[in-house]
Amino acid sequence: MVLTTVGALLQPDSESIAHQAANLLGTGRAAVRLPPADLYGQVRAGFTALHDIRIGDVLQLAWQTSRTLREAAKQSVRTRTPQPVHLNGYAVPCDYAPELELLVNQKRVAVIHFGLRVTLELFNFTGTVHNGRLVRLHSDVFDVTAALSAEGHLLAQRTTHLDLAVELPVPAAGIPLLRGV
Repeated sequence: MVLTTVGALLQPDSESIAHQAANLLGTGRAAVRLPPADLYGQVRAGFTALHDIRIGDVLQLAWQTSRTLREAAKQSVRTRTPQPVHLNGYAVPCDYAPELELLVNQKRVAVIHFGLRVTLELFNFTGTVHNGRLVRLHSDVFDVTAALSAEGHLLAQRTTHLDLAVELPVPAAGIPLLRGV
């Protein structure tokens, strides 16, 4: 099973992203003198790195930042009993700062600094935490927004509805919410 990646979310905009990023380099502070096809090709090839950012991995980071889930995890370790959790709504942005090096004859001639924000929104989230691990979870709504920018310009933004059970299947041992559990 292939899980959703940020690259998959932004795939419909990949051509536009490559053209916009290449144009920013050609008109910006660092005017790169590459043939347009080479410049465009390198930017487009660099887009594939966004496929390394899986939504399930972003979710795991988000769980560890939730005060409610961390408190339930601590309580479950203290009492050795399962702790139910409920969040009416939970939205968390995760920011990344990918870079793309442009090369000519294996020498770096420019770097494009991107900003990537992945925002997770869950509504009516319920779960169970046991022994410091999230062992059951459900959400009525699970939306993900990916926004990619470069040099202060928004290149693409997509929001999609995903299935939480598919993006982050809970392993038999649960998802650790605390270090060392």
